[in-house]
Amino acid sequence: MMILEFKNSALALLGLLAISVLAAPPNSSSNSSSVNSVVLAMPNGSKAIQPASKTQMQQSAKKLDEKNADWLDMNLRSVSGKNMTLRQRFQTHTKPVFVVLSATWCPPCMHELSFLASMKKTLADKMDVLIVFVDEIMSSDQKNPQLKPSLQKFHRAPYALSMYYAPQASGIMAKKGLLGLPSFLLFSPSGAILHTYTGAKQWDNASVQSELLSHIKETAVSKGSTKNAVQKSPQNGPAQ
Repeated sequence: MMILEFKNSALALLGLLAISVLAAPPNSSSNSSSVNSVVLAMPNGSKAIQPASKTQMQQSAKKLDEKNADWLDMNLRSVSGKNMTLRQRFQTHTKPVFVVLSATWCPPCMHELSFLASMKKTLADKMDVLIVFVDEIMSSDQKNPQLKPSLQKFHRAPYALSMYYAPQASGIMAKKGLLGLPSFLLFSPSGAILHTYTGAKQWDNASVQSELLSHIKETAVSKGSTKNAVQKSPQNGPAQ
């Protein structure tokens, strides 16, 4: 009797799987990003949930400010040779990002690096600092490419600056009308630009840092005011 029940359960499961396959569109594929999660009813009444599709995962990702898509999709190559975009960074980080557009042939840019390293340590819990060079940061020796001598000490402790090369950066700067180096972009965690500045500045100075942080605070206050206004709006009824 138990053997018969087992056979019936197995046949029922095979029947459900066959129905789900026949009901699928002809061109569907398990690797297609358009395939939705499938819930299969099991003979014992339980449900087996298939993993979420790539499309569903993308829909649940953080929503970023697409007005700055050029900057968000700018490719950054690190000293170690790894590539990433600002978009990818914003998807996995929650702090504002201070992007420094620089060049190894620019004396004021190189002079700023020690100030920026100091600011990075002081404001480590407030923002991330990325130094983005518009020119190559590695030597031209193909057999043994090394970080350019002018940058080596800033990559190591105690400076330990996060440095990247972005071949697209100069083109984006020209498109956005951002002329001159060094230039600075302060991004919110959602990829919105809070503040821009061009020219040398003593970033290790407390008053300069306070002024920079004020742009982050203003945005936070503005968002809070908007939220309260929506909650108190008559058409929305009293806040619960």
